Amino acid sequence: MSEKLYCQVVPVRSLQSHILREMFSLFCTYFTGADVQNFLDDISAKDRVFLFRDTHKQNIQGFSTLRIFEHRFQRQVATIVYTGDTIIHKPYRNSLVFAKNWIGTVFKLTRGATQPVYWFLLSSGFRTYRCFPVYFKQFYPAYNEATPPSISQLMHDVSKHLFGGQFNPETGIVRFDKGNTPLIHGERNPSLSRLNDPHINFFMEHNPGHEQGDELVCLAEVSPSNFSKAGKRVAQ
Repeated sequence: MSEKLYCQVVPVRSLQSHILREMFSLFCTYFTGADVQNFLDDISAKDRVFLFRDTHKQNIQGFSTLRIFEHRFQRQVATIVYTGDTIIHKPYRNSLVFAKNWIGTVFKLTRGATQPVYWFLLSSGFRTYRCFPVYFKQFYPAYNEATPPSISQLMHDVSKHLFGGQFNPETGIVRFDKGNTPLIHGERNPSLSRLNDPHINFFMEHNPGHEQGDELVCLAEVSPSNFSKAGKRVAQ
């Protein structure tokens, strides 16, 4: 894909109806069972939206939503960066625009925070989960490291706060009572060769209901010391 993307980060309240329709149309290209009201409700619960447009026609080729809040647990405070619905149109998936703008925006919005900052993400697809080992040294859950009890407790607390009984602490899975939006068939499962990737294999084993839209709760500390080499490059 020769066309490039650029990013706009805008407040949710500024989104006009035609932008929301374009976002929903793109979402339906990759997810099944989408309901427009559930889609709008999810977006309205966030603070900001990343809009990724192509430089030629200015069409929306991707988007992601963001909410940042403080969460108290075990007499501590953590800043939670919660990413909601996210999709990048297939021809643009190799672009680094998303990673560069996401990291840059999060750093800007959390500048001056004295407490740890964590990326909290729900993953119903292996590609989403695969972002963690690309950009972070440590992330949870992971195939090669047990989740520390304090991190596990934070993940559980935040999940219960956001999703209540829809979160299963035994499995680390969120299963929505309504509004599940599984990926379309061609996007759900990796090729056989990609199952050799231990990260992807771990995701498939730990989220066996991903084809029905089950979401695996994931967490990583957003800190330069926790960035992989790729993470450090996009953070520059």
